[in-house]
Amino acid sequence: MTLLQKCFLLLMLFSQSAFSQVDSLKNEPIDSLLVWLDDNILPNPDYYHEIALHTLAKARQSKESFLIAETHSRLASWHGYYIPFSLDSVLYHSERTVQYYAETEAIEELAGSYLTLSIDYINNSQTQKAQEAIFKAIDIYEELEDEGGLGRAYRRLMALFSTENQLDLAEQYGNKALELLRKEEEYYSISLAYLELIHVYRLLERYDESFEAADSCIAIVERAVPNGQFILARAYADKGKTAEKVGNFENALQFHIQAFEGVAAEIGVEHLGTQSFREGIGRALYKQGKYREALPHIEAGVKAYEPREQDWVPEMVNSYNLLAECHEKLENYQQAVLYQKRSRAVHDTLTKNKIANLESEALIKYETGKKDQKLEEQAQLIQQKTKIQWLSLGIAASLALLLSALFFFFKRNQKTTAALAVKNAENELLLKEIHHRVKNNLEMVSSLLKLQSVKTKDEAAKDVMQASQNRVQSMGIIHQKLYQGENLGSIEMLDYFKNLSENIIDAYGANDRVEVSYDMQAIDLDVDTAVPIGLIVNELLTNSLKYAFPEDRNGKIQLSLQELDKNQLKLVVADNGVGQSEDTTPKGTGFGSQLVQLLTSQLQGSMQADYSGGTKLSFQLERANWE
Repeated sequence: MTLLQKCFLLLMLFSQSAFSQVDSLKNEPIDSLLVWLDDNILPNPDYYHEIALHTLAKARQSKESFLIAETHSRLASWHGYYIPFSLDSVLYHSERTVQYYAETEAIEELAGSYLTLSIDYINNSQTQKAQEAIFKAIDIYEELEDEGGLGRAYRRLMALFSTENQLDLAEQYGNKALELLRKEEEYYSISLAYLELIHVYRLLERYDESFEAADSCIAIVERAVPNGQFILARAYADKGKTAEKVGNFENALQFHIQAFEGVAAEIGVEHLGTQSFREGIGRALYKQGKYREALPHIEAGVKAYEPREQDWVPEMVNSYNLLAECHEKLENYQQAVLYQKRSRAVHDTLTKNKIANLESEALIKYETGKKDQKLEEQAQLIQQKTKIQWLSLGIAASLALLLSALFFFFKRNQKTTAALAVKNAENELLLKEIHHRVKNNLEMVSSLLKLQSVKTKDEAAKDVMQASQNRVQSMGIIHQKLYQGENLGSIEMLDYFKNLSENIIDAYGANDRVEVSYDMQAIDLDVDTAVPIGLIVNELLTNSLKYAFPEDRNGKIQLSLQELDKNQLKLVVADNGVGQSEDTTPKGTGFGSQLVQLLTSQLQGSMQADYSGGTKLSFQLERANWE
């Protein structure tokens, strides 16, 4: 047997083992699955998410709110721990955790979930919601006379006031938290309180107290907090930042190295969480004037944050600034300007996101068009400048006497091209920001609809609001794809359909009984075509889930989108449900059917229905902006 054959055999055995383990886990009871999820969040096997979603489906099938809440809490922790997922995912599962605990008598778990949700709101710059969640927890702990719980709540208030730069209040609640937590001997929470106080004292420029808080945190973790390596690393990193403030850069470097090595020992050197600690090493080297040594560490720290760029992580402002300054010291001026622009863009976005902005979609679309036009004009200018450079070089070769003058113009044009390239990158960031803001505005509308539906007792009105919420979410997914993708002008429809159907099936709790398949290749469509098609598919998927499979029947739905030619598209949505007779009056208000007809007309299309063996609707449509 050759070496290649042996490797292939080992790979096959490993794959079979993994599949066997997944199948075995899926047969375990929910309690065992929850324990497995807790034990494997750090090892994070490839099938962790699959098992978590399977556990959630089992919990929903059991209809026990406590088990559903427990599963959502695990998913929230996992989504927050692994950077490729956005804060939207974390918030979704944290809010569901609170929702389902509220339906049980698990009051202590409900209070704890409010505190966890408050941190997620703080990370998402929703400080008002964070404060409301904390005080709901405080009300519960006061009713239970739970001093340890109150200490944990005061620690969250310290973090909130620190974020809002209300440092006196942050210190006040930090000391209150420590008093209660020491009394209850909650060492884990004590170490976290000290961790926040390191930061607060540093902002207050009380550096001796900041060092004392760091030493207290380190001592408590080493003495009484098992598996506290991550807290220890953060304490050393914060101690390094304080050392930088007092100008002791040698000590700062050693503290940052201790933080990095501690995390690397737990989760590996290549993990993005580990790489983020390299920025502190780079910053300490930069302060010592060791710019070339500092640059790779700072770049690694920036790359660790960039996968979360769609969430505009606040640390990115300082990271981009530091990287720009390092490039400037090394005379890499083009890179320095680029990262200064990125820092400014993130700062502006974070500031604007703190203000409720309800601009109309029409205005956003108009501004987007202007940005697209500006990008195209600047791309043409760059192309023209490049042609001029090559022409200048050709003239310089044939006219040696004019070499010095032409060289001067060439260098000037080169700088202009570089400046235009930087400007183009800046406008691309601004365009991403616009799509991001549209998505945020649509989410706000969706949240308002949800809030109104909770307060509405009329079931018909609730159904209407649920349908409207799904329509808004279908448009929000499109704008999310636009600002997350490489191509800002088009959406890949197969991936979009998968996201859309997962959200709708999740909303109706049909994950375990309805399967969606996709008979299509990857197709890119412009936003004016993708939005109406997305709304059509949203309506038809919703109808299938509501009417095609009564009495919780199992079923299948098939989606297909094909290009007939450069202008024509064929869309098919089919299910194997109960079907409908041609003379049967459709269920519902009829608004959805009218909306589908209007959207079909908008795309100059036609629709055919086939009710044999289920429901099959076929559409022939035209692209909205075909050239």
